[in-house]
Amino acid sequence: MKAIGMESVRINKRKNEVVLSLDTRFYDPNTIKISANVFSECCNTSVGKGKSGMIRVTLSQKNAGMGIDLNTLGYEFCNYVLGTMKLHANNI
Repeated sequence: MKAIGMESVRINKRKNEVVLSLDTRFYDPNTIKISANVFSECCNTSVGKGKSGMIRVTLSQKNAGMGIDLNTLGYEFCNYVLGTMKLHANNI
C-alpha cells in the first residue's frame, strides 16, 4: 500500500534501514526536516534530495536490538509529518 504523496518505501534489511521518497507537492519540506529531527531521538535520520520534487528520508535503528519494524517506522514517520503539518495549519 502506498500513501498519498509517497513515491516509495524501500526497506534495506542488510543495512537495517528504511528509505522514503516523499513528494514535496504534498509533504512540506520544512516539516519533513523538523520531523526527522524529532525522530533522531530514537533512530538515525538522514534527509536529502531525491528525484525532482522529492525528498529522500533514511531512517535506521540506533541500536540493532531495538526491534523496531522498519516498515512500521517508515509509515509512522509519514503519519508524524502529516500530523505536524495539520497542527501547523490549524494554528495559522
